[in-house]
Amino acid sequence: MYTVFVLGQLLDDAMSGYRLREILSNIVGQREKVSYGIIHPLLEKLAQSGDIILTKTTAQNNRPQKIATITDRGRATFDQLMRTPIKVGKHEELQYLLKLNNLHHVSKEEGRQLINQFIAFNESVLEEATANAQNIAHNELMNAGEKHSAIAIAHYKVAQAKTAISWAKGLEV
Repeated sequence: MYTVFVLGQLLDDAMSGYRLREILSNIVGQREKVSYGIIHPLLEKLAQSGDIILTKTTAQNNRPQKIATITDRGRATFDQLMRTPIKVGKHEELQYLLKLNNLHHVSKEEGRQLINQFIAFNESVLEEATANAQNIAHNELMNAGEKHSAIAIAHYKVAQAKTAISWAKGLEV
């Protein structure tokens, strides 16, 4: 899942795993914990596959570090991943965000397709949350307190999806 992020960042500039982790943490926010145990093994795997080159250097604090640089093969892998459909599942939104973070590396047509897919994803979330709110309101097995809380959560999801759709419609490719 993070491969498209790493390769996209390396298209912008060569960097260390520490810098990649910092940037990824800014994208995922507090919802996901980004550990070095995610980034460093991925960098090693990408180096073994020939997608990147790791060069040992010394950081300003005199500690050894590895700087990752993307290869032509890595660019091809990135292009393929950007065209690969998002896998349905619990990390679906994060997968979209990681790809949307790389719109500047794809054609306008590919970027527009990705944005439209993200909008469609959020429209389905919106439909589901709206239907859930209506079903909860008519559920006679729930007491008033349960209904109130469950409907509030459904309305939160509706607002979140509407905001995501509005945001995506404003994206420029």
